[in-house]
Amino acid sequence: MPSGFNKEEQEHIKEKLQEAGRRLFGSVGLKKTSIKDLTEYAGIAQGSFYKFYDSKEVLYFRLLEKDEEEIKQALMIKFASEKTMDESVLAEGLIESIKQVEQYPLIRRLYTTDEYEKVVRKLPKELLEEHGKEDTVSLAPLLDQLKMEGKIDSQLSNDVVSGALRALFLMMIHKKEIGEEVYEDSLYFLAEAVAMRVFKEVK
Repeated sequence: MPSGFNKEEQEHIKEKLQEAGRRLFGSVGLKKTSIKDLTEYAGIAQGSFYKFYDSKEVLYFRLLEKDEEEIKQALMIKFASEKTMDESVLAEGLIESIKQVEQYPLIRRLYTTDEYEKVVRKLPKELLEEHGKEDTVSLAPLLDQLKMEGKIDSQLSNDVVSGALRALFLMMIHKKEIGEEVYEDSLYFLAEAVAMRVFKEVK
């Protein structure tokens, strides 16, 4: 717990740092945002920043996690509202989630500029591993339910499905390499392929 501030002050400062991060990272990016910029907005000394976050990259990452959680929740709500869960519903939901990225400046910037490498390079390995595990945990209830209902293979690895979905989202980073003229069709193709594999006929 950050020393020198009471609980109310800590919450206020953290909120202000997050507000500053969203505004600055989203507009000028990680490289052009300094610790001084962030702390001036929050009204604290530069050294106090490190009582809340180990680096500006960690702050960026925590903001991304919040946005990703909103997208995941929206996806789970969509799936829960469907009368029948099948490969077409899964593929459609994945495409909708990827398109939602446009509504989130930080995630959009991360995937459409060179920001991704800059952020990931400075993050602790354990933080990335923790994030990967959380992806699997958030998806597990849906997959486990489908396994219990006999709709998908009970031996299908939740970790593998989670990894495949991350790979699908990471396509956005490689839009130019894939070819902008075929990117959207390729995205649909792979989303449908993942969905078909998940719902592969159970033997």
